[in-house]
Amino acid sequence: MSIKEIIDGIIAREGGFSNRPSDLGGATRYGITLAKLAEWRRKPVSIRDVKRLSMKEARAIYEKDFILKPKFHLIKDERLREHLIDCGVNSGTMTAVLWLQRAVGTVVDGKLGPKTLAALATHDPINISNRVMCERFEHYGRIITDDSRLQDVHGNDDHAKGWSVRATSFLREV
Repeated sequence: MSIKEIIDGIIAREGGFSNRPSDLGGATRYGITLAKLAEWRRKPVSIRDVKRLSMKEARAIYEKDFILKPKFHLIKDERLREHLIDCGVNSGTMTAVLWLQRAVGTVVDGKLGPKTLAALATHDPINISNRVMCERFEHYGRIITDDSRLQDVHGNDDHAKGWSVRATSFLREV
């Protein structure tokens, strides 16, 4: 699967502009948050800037900050690579790397380097993807139960359903 195809999938899952109060990311377009856009542009941005984010710029952000910078492009198994990139978009790239490192039993430092890649090469990528999935669901559970910003009338249910559907789209048969 090409980087373009992976980014296409992310954008399809993330959708267009959103600014729901119960969304921890705040204002987003194509899944790019106001904070990420400000970091990318190296200057403060407004909700209006997020609304006007171009597809081209969103794609550039995804490729550089969510694929190349965390080195996910070095993962050979396409489906595991796609799953980890999606985890990085949804929960942070360092978090995704930590989950991978716990799954392969290597040093857990949040950096995808030669030792993690070597350990990954000795494991079944389907098993690793499913172990990462378990980490992902535990993470979602902690957010849903511990983050007071999600304690509105429908926030928990909406987030739990959306995150579950998103995550389970990466389930693989062993």
